[in-house]
Amino acid sequence: FTLNNLGVVLKDNDELKRALEYIEKALALNPTFAHALYNKGIVYQKQGKYEEGRNLYKRALSCAPGHAPARWLYHLSLPMLYYDQKHLEQTRRKFSKHLNRLINEIPLLTQDDYQNALEGISSTTNFYLQYQGCNDVDLQMRYGDFATQIMSLNYPQWSTKLEAQSHRPGDKIRIGYVSSLMFSHTIG
Repeated sequence: FTLNNLGVVLKDNDELKRALEYIEKALALNPTFAHALYNKGIVYQKQGKYEEGRNLYKRALSCAPGHAPARWLYHLSLPMLYYDQKHLEQTRRKFSKHLNRLINEIPLLTQDDYQNALEGISSTTNFYLQYQGCNDVDLQMRYGDFATQIMSLNYPQWSTKLEAQSHRPGDKIRIGYVSSLMFSHTIG
């Protein structure tokens, strides 16, 4: 665990080469260590090795089928760059197919299922989808509906619909934003 955890710290600090060294050492000791395979996949994808990363998530799942973050990244990770328009279109079709598979595969019957799905959804976002320059409404709605279902099951106390306050013409509407990135983000 320690070697893998050192790799994670280095990965999180974008010291990818050193992170990979520690993760590789962890895998040398235990080639079926799902967490190390998963973290190696993340490092590979950060290095632009998209398919290699997906293959590592798949290996992690073969070692630990319940590893939710590996499942989510296997199904939903996207490359940063595309070779050409054909590659973009193939990746987009694969994303749509895998989103449907993920939605259909993830059981949401027990509290453990809810927690597992929450761990999965917390592991990734669809951040790179917007860089494809396509109409993402359908994909994001499917993902959003699934995310809403998972969050509602985990946090029912925060999932009730609130009544919208009525406003008179000329009243100011107050909008709040919550983000951990407001301080170091181009939009924030």
